[in-house]
Amino acid sequence: MSSAAAMMNRLREAYHHDEFLAFSSDPSMRAILTDLAKHHDWPEFTVNDGGVAAAIQLLVTTSSPRRLIVDLGDAADPVTAVQMLRDTCAAETVIIAVGAVNDVKLYREICRVGATDYIVKPTTREHLDEAIERANGTRFGLQAGIFTSSIDIALDAADRLEFGGVVVNEAPTFRSDQMPYGGVKASGNTREGPAYAVREMTEERLVVIQR
Repeated sequence: MSSAAAMMNRLREAYHHDEFLAFSSDPSMRAILTDLAKHHDWPEFTVNDGGVAAAIQLLVTTSSPRRLIVDLGDAADPVTAVQMLRDTCAAETVIIAVGAVNDVKLYREICRVGATDYIVKPTTREHLDEAIERANGTRFGLQAGIFTSSIDIALDAADRLEFGGVVVNEAPTFRSDQMPYGGVKASGNTREGPAYAVREMTEERLVVIQR
């Protein structure tokens, strides 16, 4: 083993991965994860080349981190892969899965088996801006949905999306009777729901009394 490799191993052993570990076989995703590590002053070697198999191989021999981000790109069955990660990690480890498939059912299944969140690539701010611009480009505006673990991103999207409602971490078809459900642009200009129905069927009358 070279001296550089031996030093890296000593650094890894000293750090113990307590805060953060990340795995991705995608170079562009690793670059994003490395920037994330730098932002939080976590060592760059916490970002590893490899996917689920590499993560499990390391985690069976070392303590679990508080935060684990794993790119599911090389997993034939993403749900089973996350289940295996959950079984390998400590119960308190927060698992963030990253993948290329944008599917609500997959998101729910991945979270059901143990992930805290599932993020669809690409994840750069520029791509979020592009997605919002494309969504606003339609003549309809009933409801929009955004999936994110960041409240700042969610509120920013809600402010910029030109829709009657914005649903966070749920399909945009979600509604309940208590909601002021309705749209803008070609999707309408009124709201549904009990309160709005009562208001629509109520005739307002002004009475002024002088004594």
